[in-house]
Amino acid sequence: MAEEEILSPESDAQSLSWRGILLGVLLSAVLSAANAYLGLMAGMTVSASIPAAVLSMGLLRALGGTIFENNLVQTGASAGESVAAGAIFTLPALILLDYWERFDPLISFLLLASGGLLGVFFTIPLRATLLNARELSFPEGRATALVLQAGHAGSSERRAVRGAPLSQGLGLLVGGAVWGALVKFIQAGCGVM
Repeated sequence: MAEEEILSPESDAQSLSWRGILLGVLLSAVLSAANAYLGLMAGMTVSASIPAAVLSMGLLRALGGTIFENNLVQTGASAGESVAAGAIFTLPALILLDYWERFDPLISFLLLASGGLLGVFFTIPLRATLLNARELSFPEGRATALVLQAGHAGSSERRAVRGAPLSQGLGLLVGGAVWGALVKFIQAGCGVM
């Protein structure tokens, strides 16, 4: 399937669906927690766009999802992990600077929600400048788009050639995540370094 066929505006592909929204929220929570842990443990975070694209592709493929739903899910998950990164670097600083005497979960939630909404609202007027200007390059965004396109273009031919179904790759990815979480849990519980 050509790129034009996948991304044509005339296609009947559904982009906004309940399963896409729910999966986006679920992946956002999981990747946000992982990114918050990594940021607090190592002092740096990583972007979740490409892992979210791969995970959503595997999960939505089983449900008959479209590339547009995958884009919705990976965008939501990426936005969630960005809010988590903002939280882990900002909220502890407010406590360390003695601006806050104690940690208030409600105020923290309201600050993070308003920051996330502000970010979304600022992308609306800046979309033409940031996304449609061809002279600007966004390597991660382009890489994520290529991952989504590669996952949907010619999937039947790719499975026939390689012989391994997508569910096996998704199983390896989920199994690796569970194994890594188990190892970290054992390290934290037993004091093993």
